Amino acid sequence: MEWAEYALAFAAFFLTHSVPIRPPVRPWLVARLGHAGFGLIYSALSLGVLAWLIGAAGRAPYLPLWPWAPWQNHVVLMVMLPVCLILALAIARPNPFSFGGAQNDRFDPARPGLMRLTRHPLLLALALWAGAERPALLIAASGGLVGVMGPEGRALSKPRGDGFSAGFWLENDGDAATQEEAAARPGLPGARGMRRFDVAGLEVAHVTGRGREARAASACDVDLLIVNTDLPEPPPGRCRLLDTATLRETGAIAVHARPDGPRLVTVAERSGARLWSPR
Repeated sequence: MEWAEYALAFAAFFLTHSVPIRPPVRPWLVARLGHAGFGLIYSALSLGVLAWLIGAAGRAPYLPLWPWAPWQNHVVLMVMLPVCLILALAIARPNPFSFGGAQNDRFDPARPGLMRLTRHPLLLALALWAGAERPALLIAASGGLVGVMGPEGRALSKPRGDGFSAGFWLENDGDAATQEEAAARPGLPGARGMRRFDVAGLEVAHVTGRGREARAASACDVDLLIVNTDLPEPPPGRCRLLDTATLRETGAIAVHARPDGPRLVTVAERSGARLWSPR
């Protein structure tokens, strides 16, 4: 049933985007609805069918086509340059063939510009962006929420709390799931309050809830220990400790898989030091 819904949603998306703008359908609709009415109804219909397609894609069975390999990260970085160039050259330019154009009556077929290569530059840019890399692990600044990228999408460590971070992560993944739905995904084994998992070549423990200080004291046998409280001193063991004192300095953290090993990127690295933050 999941595949049938996805196929039906995809067919509806294609038809609702292509049929209404074809002659003689569009002139017939514009004559009865007016230009403004046609634009509003066409936009609402497109958004509604797009939302259905995204939801149906999330409910469709997971079917891996090829395994992940480290070299794929470099492909993504190279692809993002043409994505940005296509967006800069295409948005708000005359283009009567696709959405995103402006002042289409000024389009000159003798000088089509980017439309010489593709009639749908914004769709091409969106398609390239959709394949961009997503961090393997995300850690909220509170230490109370982590998100691991898995085969069904990003799995979150809890269904409620840290809602701003959870929503932001899922939105940037292009994931239509709610926080509660993402928390039900596989990828974070163990009982809530003591999660142990492997990601990006790291052994990770995430300790939360009551009694977390005592549990954290015996959980430093991993590469990365995340605790949503201040610990007076690091527990004995080999782990790198990320407690709330550390996270106040770094901000939220993203862990990327790299050919030479995992790389941790902090908000502080990206945004720089703040005047009100002790460094």
